[in-house]
Amino acid sequence: MKTREQKQQNLEALTEQFQAATAAMLVGFTKMSTAIALSENDPVALSKAISKFAKDNPEVFTFKAGVVEGRVVALSQVEAFASLPSKEVLISKIMFLINCQAQRLVTVLSAVPRNLAIVVKQIGEQKGGGEAA
Repeated sequence: MKTREQKQQNLEALTEQFQAATAAMLVGFTKMSTAIALSENDPVALSKAISKFAKDNPEVFTFKAGVVEGRVVALSQVEAFASLPSKEVLISKIMFLINCQAQRLVTVLSAVPRNLAIVVKQIGEQKGGGEAA
């Protein structure tokens, strides 16, 4: 049996976890006590996990309530979150778009001296070819 000090430590640890969480889902299982799923970083990842588990195990799993960034959400909203791409995927897409624009700028800027060199070379060839004739 846990001592009063152990219970207090457990309570403090749970309090810290709840304060750090950006999303929490209260769920129930048949023949088990109620459970809580927490996420400190990515509510979309938590929503995907909850939604997938709910679809795979409808006979033993029930969604009761959820909180995402301080707002109560329903199961339909959790499923909508689950359909979003993950944070990492969104960041990689943004980085690709930024990099793509930077590459285009470099291509345009490098084209000016390259084109100038081509024109100078062609002029030189025309003058050299005209003198030989």
